[in-house]
Amino acid sequence: MNLDALHIYHDEAVRNRVINIAKNQLDPDEERADNYAEMILEAAFVNGRSFFHRSADLNALSELEKAIAKLVYQLDSSLTSEARHTLNMYFLYGSAFDTLYQGDSINNEKAKDYREEKGNTINRAVNELVRNIKEIRCAINLTKKRIENSSQAKQSPSKINIHGINLVDISRHVWAVAHKRDAPSSDLNIATAFGHFLSDLFDACGIEGDPRSAFRAWVREQEAQSLDRPE
Repeated sequence: MNLDALHIYHDEAVRNRVINIAKNQLDPDEERADNYAEMILEAAFVNGRSFFHRSADLNALSELEKAIAKLVYQLDSSLTSEARHTLNMYFLYGSAFDTLYQGDSINNEKAKDYREEKGNTINRAVNELVRNIKEIRCAINLTKKRIENSSQAKQSPSKINIHGINLVDISRHVWAVAHKRDAPSSDLNIATAFGHFLSDLFDACGIEGDPRSAFRAWVREQEAQSLDRPE
């Protein structure tokens, strides 16, 4: 979710426009219209579908794997035992380790507090990273495989009207719930009641692009996702 999407979701003027559309075209009941508006805004701008950036994500994951492997090697194999012990002490006590054994009760309390608040968590996290490097690298490679085989992996996701596609998806759902009949599924006629509803939502939310083009993009994504599913 990007900042622009978050801004739209929290924009009261946008929300009020969507509520009015819901009242006029879905359900005149104020509470139900509010619920529909929340469903629409949340699905379109917060929890809707998103896409992988194929090349950028695969490259970043490869770099992440190399960085983690290098970090683990330096921690587990490159340092002397004394250097690793000292590093662990600073993980546990922070800068308070410098005065930990000088008999200063105030600094000892600071060291104790740091260990309880942060140090134990940091030290445990580092040690768990080293212990679980095999599983971490496996997760990275499985993620790369998922991206390589997914219809959600796009070369240029920024060119996709993602919020428009999500708005089409949720609009079809709330329309079916409110009117007890399915919304169009193959193409969009702007002159129909559902076409007016979707166009009004595009205008209310300030989504750029043509609702019919977004609808056709939604159809393509539905078809692509059906190919992703196992037989």
